[in-house]
Order: sequence, then C-alpha cells, then structure tokens
Amino acid sequence: MMNVPPYWLKNVDEFVGSNPALDRAIQSFSTHICGKSSCNDTLVAYSYSRYGEALAALQKALNNPTQATLSTTLAATTLLCLYELFAPTESSSWLRHADGIGRLIKLRGPRRCETEFDFNMYMEVRGLLINEALFTGKACFLEAEKWHPNATKDSSQSKHPAILLIEEFSHIHAATPGIMRDAEALRREGETSAVNATQRRSVIDRVLKLRQQVCVWSKRFEMLMPPPEDVPSNTADDLFPTVYRFANHVVASIYNCYYATNVVILEALRAGHYEKDYSADLESFIDCVCKSVEYVSGTGLLAPYYLAFPLKVVLMVGSHEKKLWIKRWLERFVESYQVMACCMSKGSKHIWLD
Repeated sequence: MMNVPPYWLKNVDEFVGSNPALDRAIQSFSTHICGKSSCNDTLVAYSYSRYGEALAALQKALNNPTQATLSTTLAATTLLCLYELFAPTESSSWLRHADGIGRLIKLRGPRRCETEFDFNMYMEVRGLLINEALFTGKACFLEAEKWHPNATKDSSQSKHPAILLIEEFSHIHAATPGIMRDAEALRREGETSAVNATQRRSVIDRVLKLRQQVCVWSKRFEMLMPPPEDVPSNTADDLFPTVYRFANHVVASIYNCYYATNVVILEALRAGHYEKDYSADLESFIDCVCKSVEYVSGTGLLAPYYLAFPLKVVLMVGSHEKKLWIKRWLERFVESYQVMACCMSKGSKHIWLD
C-alpha cells in the first residue's frame, strides 16, 4: 500500500461532537493504538467496547440519507476499517469495511474532495481501496480518470512537487489490482484460442503503457527523493545480508510501492508470454521489496500497514524461498497488526498466504 501518514487525522478533532459514529470510532482506534503501544490491556479492552458502539452508531448514520454522505461518516468508516487491520474481529472484516468505504466514495462522487480534510482523507482511503481490490482479485474503480487525485481537487499550484508526484503515482498504483487480475487470468487460460491471443495482446499493450508511465515517473521522483542506500542487515539475515536504508518512512513507503508496482507489471508481461524476457528485472524488484522490510519494520506501530501491498504482491508471485522469508516477517508483525494472525491455524484459509 502506498501510504503517507494519515494527515487527515490531524484535523479530525475539529469534528468531535458532530457525529456519534466518528466520536466512538476515534475513541476505539486511538485507545487501541495507545493500549498496544503501552502494553495496557485495559485500554485495549476499552477500545473493543467503543468499537461495538461505533458500529451501531455508524449503521444508524448510514440509514439516514443525509448523514450517509457526510465527511464525518466516511471518516468513521475509515477509522473502523483501520481498527479491523490492527484488531480484527474476523479475518475479512477489514475487507467488508473497505468495500463499504468504496460504496460511500462512489455515492459522494469524485468532486467531494474540496476541503483539505476531505482530500487528505481521500488520499488515505485510496490506499485501503487499492489493497482491498488486490486482496479480492478485482480491478480498482479508482483507476478511472475521473478519480485521479488531480481531477478531484484542482490545487496543484499550491503543492510541493514531491506531493504532486505522490498523487500522480497514486493514480498509477490504482491500476495494479486489475493488471494482477488479468495476469492471473492469462496464466490460467494459457494459449488455447485466438480469443485468448487477442486478450493477451490487449493486456500486454495496457501493461507496456503503464510501464512507460512508471519509468517516466521514477526518473522525476528520484531527482527529488534519492533512492535508498545499501547497509548491512541488523538481523544477520542469510538471504538478505544487505538491506536498504531510506531517508524516512514516507520515502520508504513510496519506493516500496514503486517496487511492487514493477513486480506486478513484469509478472503480467511474463504471464502474457511477452517476447522480451524480464525475469531478471522481476527478481530484482522482488528483492527490493524484501530489502526494504527491515527498515520499514523499525518505523513504528504502523509499519506493517505500509508494507501490506508490497508483501502481498511478492507472496503472489515470488519464489517459494521468498514466500517463506516473508511469512517469517508476517509472524513478527502479528502482535501489532493482528489481521495477519487471523486464520493462521492449519487448514484454514489465510487472506495473506493463500
């Protein structure tokens, strides 16, 4: 998931008292994070009780045509989705919340991002929706041009160039779940008919166009944000003795998403039997994701949240050795990012590993 810190949360206190669902959602999410950070089980238990109250209040708001499309209702839904990532009641609960967020976003329309709060929340929500599409094997509706961040709010002249590049890549990023879905379909169908050949050419052409966009974007981004440096691993890792060190966790998140996007693109070309062999490049980008994990894992409680999209991509297309390596990291993240622990027992379907 390409995510910068949820800046919209800085302004959420302005709306305290205006929406019961949002009030309870804020209490639920914040007390859970505080409880986990301080190992305070009382706070964690309190957060769960508030979560139940928030769900009831949210349902009431959604049943009201006026309240359903309010920014505060969308904010409450988003916070409850985030809560389900850190303290899931079921393995797929966050997916249901993310689906609900998508329906609210569509209902509100692309122009409901005029305020700073709404736009920053929209950028946060994009990451959740792209992840939900990838995890459920579908295209993401945000890849449509009308959902481009620059189309939802015309404020480009007041933004730093790096922010504009992040927003631009967010739109590129939205195309990856659909491309991964098409690559899986090509792999399953094989080369059995002329129809498949036509579909294959269509997918390849679309992927090559996206690849060109990514290449152009990366050159511009690297001029503003230099790539990471290689440093020795602090974990004495046999598979990756050298890892990446980034300028900060925001830069790490963006580069990691860039690496994963390239993995999706090159895997799609491989699945489509493209005439040029990109196997070496594919493995290189997979390694880039893996070499980023140690740094990102040390950036705080939200670290696994930033790694969700890249790790899922590698789990889908990486070698058996890389998948086992990532699984070991997932097990380390379980304590804080508990959605990774859901259905880990033998014989159960796991949304990360299957």
